[in-house]
Amino acid sequence: MVREQMQAFILVSDTVLFNYRQQIGIMALKNRLPRPPVLKEFAEAGLLLSYGPDFQSLYGGAAVFIDKIFKGAKPADLPVEQPDQYNW
Repeated sequence: MVREQMQAFILVSDTVLFNYRQQIGIMALKNRLPRPPVLKEFAEAGLLLSYGPDFQSLYGGAAVFIDKIFKGAKPADLPVEQPDQYNW
């Protein structure tokens, strides 16, 4: 990226890259490559900033839906919900 004189980069969040977030953050800072991540852990590792849903609260909400389904609720009858908590 440095050789090609990139000014920023896009990083798809997945489990492999998540495990290397510290190294990616160090590389990005060292080479002055901004990259806005979605997950707060990438921002904590040194990338530019983060803005995205709070996945901990999403997982908790998913557990509530799973519980309702196990208790007999039809998935089609459950409301569609949007995140209401975000990480900055």
